[in-house]
Amino acid sequence: PSGGASSHARACQPVETFEFCADDLSGCLLEAARRFSELYGYPRPEPAIYRRPRRPEASCIIVLHRNTHFVRELMIPSLVNAAVDRAIEIIVVCNGGGSFMRDEVECVVSESHSVARAYNLGIARSRAPLVALFHDDCLLDDPAWLDKVSAALRAGADAVSPEIRYLEKIGSTPIKPLPILKNVPLVAAREVFE
Repeated sequence: PSGGASSHARACQPVETFEFCADDLSGCLLEAARRFSELYGYPRPEPAIYRRPRRPEASCIIVLHRNTHFVRELMIPSLVNAAVDRAIEIIVVCNGGGSFMRDEVECVVSESHSVARAYNLGIARSRAPLVALFHDDCLLDDPAWLDKVSAALRAGADAVSPEIRYLEKIGSTPIKPLPILKNVPLVAAREVFE
């Protein structure tokens, strides 16, 4: 048969498949992330070890809902790599139950399934003068993010919201331009929430 439908169907077939192994879900997810990165040209952030600071400058609160692998393997390394030599505290709030473990990241469980309550629970546990609220699907690529939001708050802003721009590299690796809407989190002084 001729026409666009059959040729379109052929174009949408997967290029490569890999066998799913239920006994090694973590390994399968890592392999899927690796292949996704290779297919679309977006490299994973460099591995990073997080150490909880004694006196943090900013508390990064991540509300997690069924996106554990992304947060553990991509988001937290992007936070740590974008805050080299800065004291950030990372708090993951498992919204709707569950658990989370990675390095020294603090995990809090919110049974409510309410994003606002989950953020409030994270804020109550935070220790820094600045609070940065993240969803569980963000990547941070700007090592000057903390300086930028701090400057905006000192200039009189009550809160700093996300900027819209294009991500053109991860670390030193150039990538195809990717529109980023949540490049910088919602950040405010802790006293705004008290």
